[in-house]
Amino acid sequence: MKALQTTTSIGLKVLFKAPAGSRSVAFSPDGSTVITGSYDKTARLWHVKTGKSLHILIGHEDWITSVAFSPDGTAVITASQDCTARLWNTKTGQLVHILQGHTENINSVGFSPDGSTVITASFDNTARLWNIDTGKTIQVLEGHKGWITSVAFSPDGATVLTGSWDKTARIWNIKTGKELCHLKGHTNRITGVGFSPDGTTVLTGSDDKTARIWNVKTGKEQYILKGPTNRVQPIMFSPDSTSVITGSLDKTAYLWDVKTGQQLHILQGHTRDITSVAYSPDGTTALTGSRDETACLWDVKTGKELYRLQGHTDTITSVTYSPGGTTVLTVSTDDTVRLWTRSGKSSNVLQERTGAAEELYVKKLYQVLGK
Repeated sequence: MKALQTTTSIGLKVLFKAPAGSRSVAFSPDGSTVITGSYDKTARLWHVKTGKSLHILIGHEDWITSVAFSPDGTAVITASQDCTARLWNTKTGQLVHILQGHTENINSVGFSPDGSTVITASFDNTARLWNIDTGKTIQVLEGHKGWITSVAFSPDGATVLTGSWDKTARIWNIKTGKELCHLKGHTNRITGVGFSPDGTTVLTGSDDKTARIWNVKTGKEQYILKGPTNRVQPIMFSPDSTSVITGSLDKTAYLWDVKTGQQLHILQGHTRDITSVAYSPDGTTALTGSRDETACLWDVKTGKELYRLQGHTDTITSVTYSPGGTTVLTVSTDDTVRLWTRSGKSSNVLQERTGAAEELYVKKLYQVLGK
């Protein structure tokens, strides 16, 4: 195991000093741009190579909970506790539509694979489908009896998956808004959901300390993934749909075989809760982020820790790979976003951008807007 620091052959860049409380992040499809969403009510677009702030997306009236790029990279969607989602032009940073209709916090958003539709999940117990050209609601997905915590589109874009605090997940037809499958089995709140890349199975995580694999066609539970001793929250399928990774508040992550439901590896080494997980695009490595201020890179085949990413001074809230898999991005409540590379060349820490001028600009704009 190696610690990724500025003295190693693994390069570290402090990509930018982000606004206080940045909690959500996404790469653009081409890997050239990053969006962050923050507690300061703004989202920001950043240039990866330079760390320069491209646009500050201002307009939300409460903190931003979720962000996503459109598949073609021309638009971004932001969700907020102000009960709205907002669609923005990536090139200009201009607001395109305000998606209004939810009556409680929106906590999760996503684009359909073809980029024509957005889904939002809310604490008002509903999810909504929106037309991005008009900004109008297409369908309201009603039926859950508790907060909807996570949503996902199927790979073919024909259905969506919702997970709720009512202990169930549901699969819906996009065109009709009708419920197709009601996934019952968890004994506590569902914390995360996802479709396999091949579209045949669904993964759910829960406060009941389990994750579960379901058959999409039948809605039947295939496997209960038992092992963690606390909440299972961050979950993800491997790119080839053969394995899944789950993270837990018990400080461990697990790799599981999708076909058998068996444990492949227990990823141990973190000293506090695991907050985020990710697979590399080629599926050979996995990444975990933790409240212990570190992220770890793991070999999927062996379950061995390859590198420990050290440098943050507070909880890591989100981790992700670039689309090409050559770099890793970590977001922390220490107000920095860090880019880690395995080039073997760079060992520099870029100067942190304090963003003082930008912060003053934001404050002035909010004064003008009366916010």
